[in-house]
Amino acid sequence: MGDDEAFLDEVSRSAFEYLWSRVDAKTGLVYDRTPGPVVSVAGVGFQLAALPIGVERGWVTREEAASRARLVLGTLLDPEARSTHRGVHFHFLDGATGRPTTAEFEVLASTADAAILHAGALVVASYFGGDIARACEAILGEADWKGFLQGEPAPHPHTLGAISLGWKPDDPGEPWGAGSLLPYHWLDAGCEGRLIAFVGACSPVASHRLSPDLYYLLRREPALTPVARDLITHTPYSGSLFTQVYAHLFIDYAAMDADDPARFGSHQRLRVDWWENSRRYAAMHRAMESATESAASPGVAEAMRRGLWGLSACDTPNGYRAFGLSPLHACQSGARFGWDESGHLGLADQGDGTLSPSSAGMTILFAPGPAIQALRGFRALTGAGGAPLCWREPKEGGFGFVSGVNLVGPRGVPWASTDTLAIDEGALLLAIENARTGLIWTLFHAHPNVQAGMERLGLTRARRAEIPPSSR
Repeated sequence: MGDDEAFLDEVSRSAFEYLWSRVDAKTGLVYDRTPGPVVSVAGVGFQLAALPIGVERGWVTREEAASRARLVLGTLLDPEARSTHRGVHFHFLDGATGRPTTAEFEVLASTADAAILHAGALVVASYFGGDIARACEAILGEADWKGFLQGEPAPHPHTLGAISLGWKPDDPGEPWGAGSLLPYHWLDAGCEGRLIAFVGACSPVASHRLSPDLYYLLRREPALTPVARDLITHTPYSGSLFTQVYAHLFIDYAAMDADDPARFGSHQRLRVDWWENSRRYAAMHRAMESATESAASPGVAEAMRRGLWGLSACDTPNGYRAFGLSPLHACQSGARFGWDESGHLGLADQGDGTLSPSSAGMTILFAPGPAIQALRGFRALTGAGGAPLCWREPKEGGFGFVSGVNLVGPRGVPWASTDTLAIDEGALLLAIENARTGLIWTLFHAHPNVQAGMERLGLTRARRAEIPPSSR
Protein backbone atom coordinates (compact mmCIF):
# COMPACT_ATOMS: atom_id res chain seq x y z
CA MET A 1 0.00 0.00 0.00
CA GLY A 2 1.36 3.40 -1.03
CA ASP A 3 1.80 6.33 1.33
CA ASP A 4 -1.30 8.11 -0.02
CA GLU A 5 -3.44 4.97 0.28
CA ALA A 6 -2.31 4.45 3.87
CA PHE A 7 -3.01 8.09 4.66
CA LEU A 8 -6.50 7.92 3.14
CA ASP A 9 -7.15 4.76 5.12
CA GLU A 10 -6.26 6.63 8.31
CA VAL A 11 -8.52 9.60 7.47
CA SER A 12 -11.41 7.40 6.33
CA ARG A 13 -11.20 5.06 9.29
CA SER A 14 -11.26 7.94 11.77
CA ALA A 15 -14.32 9.45 10.03
CA PHE A 16 -16.09 6.10 10.02
CA GLU A 17 -15.35 5.58 13.70
CA TYR A 18 -17.16 8.82 14.52
CA LEU A 19 -20.25 7.70 12.59
CA TRP A 20 -20.05 4.25 14.16
CA SER A 21 -19.33 5.05 17.80
CA ARG A 22 -20.79 8.51 18.54
CA VAL A 23 -24.33 7.18 18.60
CA ASP A 24 -27.13 6.80 21.11
CA ALA A 25 -27.21 3.22 22.31
CA LYS A 26 -31.01 3.03 22.27
CA THR A 27 -31.83 4.67 18.95
CA GLY A 28 -28.60 4.11 17.01
CA LEU A 29 -28.70 7.71 15.72
CA VAL A 30 -25.33 9.42 15.24
CA TYR A 31 -24.81 12.67 17.13
CA ASP A 32 -24.58 15.88 15.13
CA ARG A 33 -21.56 16.94 17.20
CA THR A 34 -19.04 15.11 19.31
CA PRO A 35 -20.74 15.85 22.66
CA GLY A 36 -24.28 14.87 21.60
CA PRO A 37 -27.17 14.37 22.26
CA VAL A 38 -28.69 16.30 19.31
CA VAL A 39 -28.94 14.49 15.97
CA SER A 40 -29.04 16.00 12.46
CA VAL A 41 -30.93 13.85 9.97
CA ALA A 42 -28.37 14.84 7.31
CA GLY A 43 -25.74 13.25 9.54
CA VAL A 44 -27.92 10.14 9.74
CA GLY A 45 -28.02 10.00 5.95
CA PHE A 46 -24.23 9.94 5.90
CA GLN A 47 -24.26 7.43 8.76
CA LEU A 48 -26.38 5.01 6.71
CA ALA A 49 -24.27 5.45 3.57
CA ALA A 50 -21.11 4.83 5.62
CA LEU A 51 -22.18 1.33 6.69
CA PRO A 52 -21.29 -0.38 3.37
CA ILE A 53 -17.89 1.32 3.47
CA GLY A 54 -17.24 -0.07 6.93
CA VAL A 55 -18.11 -3.57 5.78
CA GLU A 56 -16.13 -3.42 2.53
CA ARG A 57 -13.09 -2.01 4.35
CA GLY A 58 -13.28 -4.71 7.02
CA TRP A 59 -13.85 -2.31 9.90
CA VAL A 60 -17.15 -3.93 10.97
CA THR A 61 -18.85 -7.16 10.00
CA ARG A 62 -21.80 -7.29 7.67
CA GLU A 63 -23.97 -8.53 10.54
CA GLU A 64 -22.92 -5.63 12.78
CA ALA A 65 -23.64 -3.08 10.05
CA ALA A 66 -27.00 -4.62 9.21
CA SER A 67 -27.99 -4.58 12.89
CA ARG A 68 -27.07 -0.88 13.13
CA ALA A 69 -29.06 -0.09 9.97
CA ARG A 70 -32.15 -1.83 11.37
CA LEU A 71 -31.88 0.08 14.64
CA VAL A 72 -31.53 3.46 12.94
CA LEU A 73 -34.31 2.83 10.43
CA GLY A 74 -36.61 1.53 13.15
CA THR A 75 -36.11 4.76 15.09
CA LEU A 76 -36.83 6.89 12.04
CA LEU A 77 -40.02 4.93 11.36
CA ASP A 78 -41.22 4.87 14.97
CA PRO A 79 -44.73 6.39 14.89
CA GLU A 80 -44.43 7.52 18.51
CA ALA A 81 -41.39 9.67 17.68
CA ARG A 82 -43.48 11.74 15.24
CA SER A 83 -40.26 12.94 13.66
CA THR A 84 -41.70 14.10 10.33
CA HIS A 85 -44.08 16.57 8.74
CA ARG A 86 -45.80 15.04 5.73
CA GLY A 87 -43.16 12.33 5.86
CA VAL A 88 -40.21 14.75 5.64
CA HIS A 89 -38.01 14.51 8.74
CA PHE A 90 -37.26 17.39 11.03
CA HIS A 91 -33.71 18.70 10.79
CA PHE A 92 -32.76 18.07 14.42
CA LEU A 93 -33.87 15.16 16.59
CA ASP A 94 -33.22 14.15 20.17
CA GLY A 95 -30.69 11.33 20.08
CA ALA A 96 -32.31 9.39 22.92
CA THR A 97 -35.88 9.43 21.57
CA GLY A 98 -35.73 10.28 17.86
CA ARG A 99 -38.28 13.05 18.46
CA PRO A 100 -37.94 16.65 17.22
CA THR A 101 -35.93 18.77 19.64
CA THR A 102 -35.77 22.45 20.55
CA ALA A 103 -32.15 22.10 21.67
CA GLU A 104 -30.76 23.44 18.38
CA PHE A 105 -31.20 26.66 16.44
CA GLU A 106 -34.28 25.59 14.46
CA VAL A 107 -37.29 23.31 14.62
CA LEU A 108 -37.90 22.66 10.94
CA ALA A 109 -38.90 19.84 8.63
CA SER A 110 -35.97 20.46 6.31
CA THR A 111 -36.04 19.50 2.63
CA ALA A 112 -32.25 19.68 2.25
CA ASP A 113 -31.45 17.53 5.27
CA ALA A 114 -34.21 15.04 4.41
CA ALA A 115 -32.77 14.70 0.88
CA ILE A 116 -29.40 13.65 2.30
CA LEU A 117 -31.18 11.20 4.60
CA HIS A 118 -33.02 9.70 1.62
CA ALA A 119 -29.84 9.48 -0.43
CA GLY A 120 -28.18 7.53 2.38
CA ALA A 121 -31.24 5.28 2.64
CA LEU A 122 -31.03 4.50 -1.08
CA VAL A 123 -27.39 3.46 -0.66
CA VAL A 124 -27.96 1.20 2.34
CA ALA A 125 -31.06 -0.32 0.75
CA SER A 126 -29.09 -1.34 -2.34
CA TYR A 127 -26.34 -2.85 -0.22
CA PHE A 128 -28.35 -4.97 2.19
CA GLY A 129 -31.67 -5.58 0.44
CA GLY A 130 -34.36 -7.57 2.25
CA ASP A 131 -36.01 -6.07 5.34
CA ILE A 132 -33.56 -3.16 5.37
CA ALA A 133 -34.52 -2.21 1.83
CA ARG A 134 -38.20 -2.45 2.75
CA ALA A 135 -37.70 -0.15 5.74
CA CYS A 136 -35.88 2.34 3.53
CA GLU A 137 -38.69 2.16 0.98
CA ALA A 138 -41.17 3.08 3.70
CA ILE A 139 -39.15 6.19 4.57
CA LEU A 140 -38.78 7.13 0.91
CA GLY A 141 -42.46 6.61 0.17
CA GLU A 142 -43.81 8.55 3.14
CA ALA A 143 -42.13 11.82 2.16
CA ASP A 144 -44.67 14.00 0.39
CA TRP A 145 -42.33 16.24 -1.57
CA LYS A 146 -45.23 17.90 -3.38
CA GLY A 147 -46.46 19.15 -0.02
CA PHE A 148 -43.37 21.38 0.15
CA LEU A 149 -44.07 23.25 -3.09
CA GLN A 150 -44.99 26.91 -2.80
CA GLY A 151 -48.66 27.53 -3.49
CA GLU A 152 -50.77 30.67 -3.66
CA PRO A 153 -50.19 33.27 -2.45
CA ALA A 154 -46.50 33.16 -3.33
CA PRO A 155 -44.03 35.72 -1.90
CA HIS A 156 -42.93 36.47 -5.48
CA PRO A 157 -44.38 35.30 -8.81
CA HIS A 158 -41.25 33.33 -9.70
CA THR A 159 -41.45 31.34 -6.44
CA LEU A 160 -44.85 29.83 -7.23
CA GLY A 161 -44.36 26.06 -7.46
CA ALA A 162 -40.80 26.22 -6.11
CA ILE A 163 -39.51 23.90 -3.37
CA SER A 164 -39.52 25.51 0.07
CA LEU A 165 -36.55 25.14 2.38
CA GLY A 166 -38.92 23.53 4.85
CA TRP A 167 -41.98 23.62 7.08
CA LYS A 168 -41.88 25.38 10.44
CA PRO A 169 -44.37 24.95 13.30
CA ASP A 170 -45.91 28.09 14.76
CA ASP A 171 -44.87 26.89 18.22
CA PRO A 172 -41.44 25.16 18.29
CA GLY A 173 -42.56 23.33 21.42
CA GLU A 174 -45.48 21.82 19.49
CA PRO A 175 -43.88 20.58 16.26
CA TRP A 176 -47.02 18.61 15.36
CA GLY A 177 -49.32 21.60 15.58
CA ALA A 178 -50.11 24.35 13.10
CA GLY A 179 -47.35 25.78 10.95
CA SER A 180 -46.40 26.91 7.48
CA LEU A 181 -43.83 26.56 4.74
CA LEU A 182 -40.87 28.90 4.96
CA PRO A 183 -41.09 31.74 2.41
CA TYR A 184 -37.60 30.86 1.17
CA HIS A 185 -37.02 28.52 -1.73
CA TRP A 186 -34.55 26.40 -3.63
CA LEU A 187 -34.27 28.50 -6.78
CA ASP A 188 -30.66 27.91 -7.83
CA ALA A 189 -28.98 24.76 -9.11
CA GLY A 190 -26.45 24.29 -6.34
CA CYS A 191 -25.81 20.83 -4.97
CA GLU A 192 -28.52 21.05 -2.31
CA GLY A 193 -31.24 22.20 -4.69
CA ARG A 194 -30.31 19.59 -7.29
CA LEU A 195 -30.16 16.78 -4.74
CA ILE A 196 -33.63 17.64 -3.41
CA ALA A 197 -35.10 17.81 -6.91
CA PHE A 198 -33.33 14.57 -7.89
CA VAL A 199 -34.41 12.61 -4.81
CA GLY A 200 -37.94 14.00 -5.11
CA ALA A 201 -38.11 12.79 -8.71
CA CYS A 202 -37.07 9.31 -7.51
CA SER A 203 -39.95 8.92 -5.05
CA PRO A 204 -41.66 5.52 -5.32
CA VAL A 205 -45.07 7.17 -4.73
CA ALA A 206 -46.40 9.03 -7.77
CA SER A 207 -48.63 11.35 -5.72
CA HIS A 208 -45.59 12.47 -3.65
CA ARG A 209 -43.10 12.63 -6.53
CA LEU A 210 -41.62 15.86 -7.86
CA SER A 211 -41.86 16.57 -11.55
CA PRO A 212 -38.51 16.32 -13.35
CA ASP A 213 -39.23 19.80 -14.69
CA LEU A 214 -38.36 21.21 -11.25
CA TYR A 215 -34.79 19.91 -11.59
CA TYR A 216 -34.34 21.91 -14.78
CA LEU A 217 -36.21 24.99 -13.57
CA LEU A 218 -33.49 25.65 -10.98
CA ARG A 219 -31.56 28.74 -12.10
CA ARG A 220 -28.17 28.23 -13.72
CA GLU A 221 -26.65 31.68 -13.63
CA PRO A 222 -23.47 31.99 -15.69
CA ALA A 223 -20.25 33.25 -14.12
CA LEU A 224 -16.50 33.29 -14.77
CA THR A 225 -13.69 32.22 -12.49
CA PRO A 226 -11.77 35.40 -11.58
CA VAL A 227 -8.36 34.48 -13.04
CA ALA A 228 -8.77 31.66 -15.56
CA ARG A 229 -12.06 33.09 -16.85
CA ASP A 230 -13.56 29.58 -17.02
CA LEU A 231 -17.31 29.55 -17.50
CA ILE A 232 -19.21 28.11 -14.54
CA THR A 233 -22.69 28.31 -13.11
CA HIS A 234 -22.94 29.20 -9.44
CA THR A 235 -25.25 29.79 -6.49
CA PRO A 236 -25.15 33.54 -5.88
CA TYR A 237 -26.41 33.29 -2.29
CA SER A 238 -23.50 31.17 -1.07
CA GLY A 239 -19.90 30.79 -2.13
CA SER A 240 -19.26 27.97 0.36
CA LEU A 241 -17.37 25.04 -1.12
CA PHE A 242 -19.84 22.41 0.10
CA THR A 243 -22.56 23.90 -2.14
CA GLN A 244 -20.65 22.53 -5.12
CA VAL A 245 -19.84 19.08 -3.70
CA TYR A 246 -22.72 17.50 -1.76
CA ALA A 247 -24.77 16.15 -4.68
CA HIS A 248 -21.62 14.53 -6.12
CA LEU A 249 -21.32 12.35 -3.03
CA PHE A 250 -24.29 10.32 -4.29
CA ILE A 251 -25.01 11.24 -7.92
CA ASP A 252 -22.28 10.09 -10.29
CA TYR A 253 -22.05 13.23 -12.40
CA ALA A 254 -18.52 12.19 -13.37
CA ALA A 255 -20.08 9.51 -15.58
CA MET A 256 -22.59 11.85 -17.22
CA ASP A 257 -22.38 14.32 -20.08
CA ALA A 258 -23.87 17.79 -19.99
CA ASP A 259 -27.61 17.63 -19.37
CA ASP A 260 -30.33 19.08 -21.61
CA PRO A 261 -32.79 21.47 -19.91
CA ALA A 262 -34.39 22.39 -23.25
CA ARG A 263 -35.78 18.85 -23.49
CA PHE A 264 -37.91 19.74 -20.46
CA GLY A 265 -38.96 23.15 -21.75
CA SER A 266 -36.29 25.14 -19.88
CA HIS A 267 -34.77 26.86 -22.89
CA GLN A 268 -33.25 29.64 -20.79
CA ARG A 269 -31.16 27.17 -18.76
CA LEU A 270 -27.55 26.44 -19.68
CA ARG A 271 -26.50 22.89 -20.47
CA VAL A 272 -24.06 21.94 -17.70
CA ASP A 273 -21.56 19.17 -17.13
CA TRP A 274 -21.91 19.26 -13.35
CA TRP A 275 -18.71 17.37 -12.62
CA GLU A 276 -16.65 19.77 -14.74
CA ASN A 277 -18.52 22.72 -13.25
CA SER A 278 -17.59 21.68 -9.72
CA ARG A 279 -14.02 20.87 -10.76
CA ARG A 280 -13.62 24.46 -11.94
CA TYR A 281 -15.28 25.82 -8.82
CA ALA A 282 -12.99 23.76 -6.59
CA ALA A 283 -9.95 25.00 -8.53
CA MET A 284 -11.12 28.56 -7.88
CA HIS A 285 -11.31 27.79 -4.16
CA ARG A 286 -7.94 26.06 -4.19
CA ALA A 287 -6.34 29.19 -5.64
CA MET A 288 -8.33 31.33 -3.14
CA GLU A 289 -9.55 33.44 -6.05
CA SER A 290 -12.62 35.59 -5.62
CA ALA A 291 -14.44 38.39 -7.37
CA THR A 292 -14.40 40.34 -4.12
CA GLU A 293 -12.00 43.27 -3.97
CA SER A 294 -11.82 43.36 -0.18
CA ALA A 295 -8.47 42.80 1.47
CA ALA A 296 -7.79 39.30 2.72
CA SER A 297 -8.23 38.76 6.42
CA PRO A 298 -5.12 37.63 8.35
CA GLY A 299 -6.54 34.10 8.40
CA VAL A 300 -7.03 34.03 4.62
CA ALA A 301 -3.60 35.56 4.00
CA GLU A 302 -1.92 32.92 6.17
CA ALA A 303 -3.91 30.16 4.48
CA MET A 304 -2.76 31.37 1.07
CA ARG A 305 0.84 31.49 2.29
CA ARG A 306 0.62 27.86 3.41
CA GLY A 307 -1.29 26.66 0.36
CA LEU A 308 -4.37 25.67 2.36
CA TRP A 309 -7.97 26.38 1.47
CA GLY A 310 -11.52 25.33 2.35
CA LEU A 311 -13.83 28.29 2.89
CA SER A 312 -17.12 26.63 3.69
CA ALA A 313 -19.63 26.06 6.48
CA CYS A 314 -17.89 25.15 9.74
CA ASP A 315 -17.24 26.11 13.33
CA THR A 316 -15.38 29.41 13.74
CA PRO A 317 -14.20 31.38 16.80
CA ASN A 318 -17.56 33.19 16.57
CA GLY A 319 -19.85 30.20 16.17
CA TYR A 320 -20.98 28.19 13.15
CA ARG A 321 -20.60 30.27 9.99
CA ALA A 322 -20.55 29.80 6.22
CA PHE A 323 -17.67 31.50 4.39
CA GLY A 324 -16.94 31.29 0.70
CA LEU A 325 -15.69 32.75 -2.56
CA SER A 326 -17.54 34.24 -5.50
CA PRO A 327 -16.91 34.11 -9.25
CA LEU A 328 -17.43 37.03 -11.63
CA HIS A 329 -21.01 37.66 -12.69
CA ALA A 330 -21.74 37.08 -16.38
CA CYS A 331 -24.81 38.21 -18.28
CA GLN A 332 -27.20 35.86 -20.02
CA SER A 333 -29.13 37.06 -23.04
CA GLY A 334 -32.87 37.22 -22.50
CA ALA A 335 -32.67 36.39 -18.79
CA ARG A 336 -35.73 37.39 -16.76
CA PHE A 337 -35.23 38.80 -13.27
CA GLY A 338 -36.32 36.27 -10.68
CA TRP A 339 -37.07 33.44 -13.07
CA ASP A 340 -33.64 33.22 -14.72
CA GLU A 341 -31.36 35.47 -12.69
CA SER A 342 -31.37 36.42 -9.04
CA GLY A 343 -30.05 39.94 -9.35
CA HIS A 344 -27.24 39.10 -6.90
CA LEU A 345 -23.66 39.36 -8.11
CA GLY A 346 -22.61 36.55 -5.80
CA LEU A 347 -21.91 36.28 -2.12
CA ALA A 348 -18.19 36.34 -1.34
CA ASP A 349 -17.51 36.28 2.37
CA GLN A 350 -14.01 35.30 3.42
CA GLY A 351 -14.92 36.08 7.02
CA ASP A 352 -12.09 35.67 9.48
CA GLY A 353 -10.38 33.05 7.33
CA THR A 354 -11.51 29.97 9.26
CA LEU A 355 -11.10 26.90 7.07
CA SER A 356 -12.94 23.59 6.90
CA PRO A 357 -10.45 20.70 6.44
CA SER A 358 -13.22 18.34 5.34
CA SER A 359 -14.38 20.63 2.54
CA ALA A 360 -10.90 20.80 1.06
CA GLY A 361 -10.65 17.01 1.38
CA MET A 362 -13.98 16.51 -0.41
CA THR A 363 -12.48 17.96 -3.57
CA ILE A 364 -10.62 14.66 -3.95
CA LEU A 365 -13.51 13.89 -6.32
CA PHE A 366 -12.22 16.48 -8.79
CA ALA A 367 -8.48 16.74 -8.15
CA PRO A 368 -7.09 13.95 -5.94
CA GLY A 369 -3.49 15.17 -5.71
CA PRO A 370 -4.19 18.68 -4.40
CA ALA A 371 -6.92 17.41 -2.05
CA ILE A 372 -4.61 14.82 -0.46
CA GLN A 373 -1.88 17.45 -0.18
CA ALA A 374 -4.34 19.76 1.62
CA LEU A 375 -5.42 17.01 4.01
CA ARG A 376 -1.77 16.28 4.77
CA GLY A 377 -1.21 20.00 5.37
CA PHE A 378 -4.09 20.20 7.82
CA ARG A 379 -2.93 16.98 9.48
CA ALA A 380 0.53 18.49 10.03
CA LEU A 381 -0.63 21.77 11.60
CA THR A 382 0.46 22.16 15.21
CA GLY A 383 -0.61 24.41 18.03
CA ALA A 384 0.55 24.98 21.58
CA GLY A 385 3.35 22.66 22.64
CA GLY A 386 3.54 21.11 19.17
CA ALA A 387 0.25 19.21 19.56
CA PRO A 388 -1.82 18.66 16.39
CA LEU A 389 -3.98 21.73 15.85
CA CYS A 390 -7.03 20.38 13.99
CA TRP A 391 -6.46 16.62 14.05
CA ARG A 392 -7.61 14.48 16.97
CA GLU A 393 -5.63 11.25 17.14
CA PRO A 394 -7.93 8.18 16.93
CA LYS A 395 -5.54 6.19 19.16
CA GLU A 396 -6.23 8.78 21.86
CA GLY A 397 -10.01 8.73 21.44
CA GLY A 398 -10.25 11.35 18.67
CA PHE A 399 -11.97 11.15 15.31
CA GLY A 400 -9.59 12.86 12.94
CA PHE A 401 -10.35 16.36 11.75
CA VAL A 402 -12.37 18.86 13.76
CA SER A 403 -14.86 21.17 12.08
CA GLY A 404 -12.83 24.34 11.62
CA VAL A 405 -9.35 25.80 11.96
CA ASN A 406 -8.10 29.38 11.87
CA LEU A 407 -4.38 29.75 11.28
CA VAL A 408 -4.10 33.03 13.19
CA GLY A 409 -7.08 32.92 15.53
CA PRO A 410 -8.90 35.85 17.11
CA ARG A 411 -5.79 37.13 18.96
CA GLY A 412 -3.02 35.99 16.64
CA VAL A 413 -2.93 32.51 18.16
CA PRO A 414 -3.92 29.53 15.96
CA TRP A 415 -7.42 28.30 16.81
CA ALA A 416 -9.31 25.05 16.17
CA SER A 417 -12.83 23.87 16.90
CA THR A 418 -13.38 21.59 19.86
CA ASP A 419 -16.02 19.56 17.99
CA THR A 420 -16.16 17.00 15.24
CA LEU A 421 -19.34 17.07 13.13
CA ALA A 422 -21.23 14.17 11.57
CA ILE A 423 -21.86 15.98 8.30
CA ASP A 424 -18.15 16.81 7.94
CA GLU A 425 -17.01 13.28 8.69
CA GLY A 426 -19.69 11.70 6.53
CA ALA A 427 -19.13 13.88 3.49
CA LEU A 428 -15.35 13.44 3.67
CA LEU A 429 -15.67 9.66 4.05
CA LEU A 430 -18.04 9.33 1.07
CA ALA A 431 -15.92 11.58 -1.13
CA ILE A 432 -12.74 9.61 -0.42
CA GLU A 433 -14.45 6.26 -1.01
CA ASN A 434 -15.97 7.38 -4.30
CA ALA A 435 -12.60 8.68 -5.46
CA ARG A 436 -10.99 5.34 -4.59
CA THR A 437 -13.63 2.78 -5.59
CA GLY A 438 -16.87 4.51 -6.63
CA LEU A 439 -18.71 2.35 -4.08
CA ILE A 440 -21.34 4.91 -3.05
CA TRP A 441 -22.04 5.91 -6.65
CA THR A 442 -22.42 2.25 -7.56
CA LEU A 443 -24.88 1.50 -4.78
CA PHE A 444 -26.89 4.68 -5.21
CA HIS A 445 -27.36 4.16 -8.95
CA ALA A 446 -28.12 0.47 -8.52
CA HIS A 447 -31.36 1.26 -6.68
CA PRO A 448 -34.48 0.84 -8.86
CA ASN A 449 -35.91 4.15 -7.62
CA VAL A 450 -32.80 6.00 -8.80
CA GLN A 451 -32.80 4.21 -12.13
CA ALA A 452 -36.45 5.21 -12.64
CA GLY A 453 -35.65 8.77 -11.58
CA MET A 454 -32.72 8.97 -13.98
CA GLU A 455 -35.04 7.94 -16.81
CA ARG A 456 -37.62 10.55 -15.82
CA LEU A 457 -34.88 13.19 -15.72
CA GLY A 458 -33.44 12.16 -19.06
CA LEU A 459 -30.03 11.45 -17.52
CA THR A 460 -27.71 8.66 -18.60
CA ARG A 461 -24.81 7.21 -16.66
CA ALA A 462 -22.07 5.85 -18.91
CA ARG A 463 -21.09 3.05 -16.51
CA ARG A 464 -23.71 0.65 -15.26
CA ALA A 465 -23.96 0.28 -11.49
CA GLU A 466 -23.02 -3.18 -10.24
CA ILE A 467 -23.56 -4.42 -6.68
CA PRO A 468 -20.23 -5.15 -4.92
CA PRO A 469 -19.43 -8.88 -4.59
CA SER A 470 -19.87 -9.03 -0.81
CA SER A 471 -23.36 -7.51 -0.81
CA ARG A 472 -26.65 -9.19 -1.52
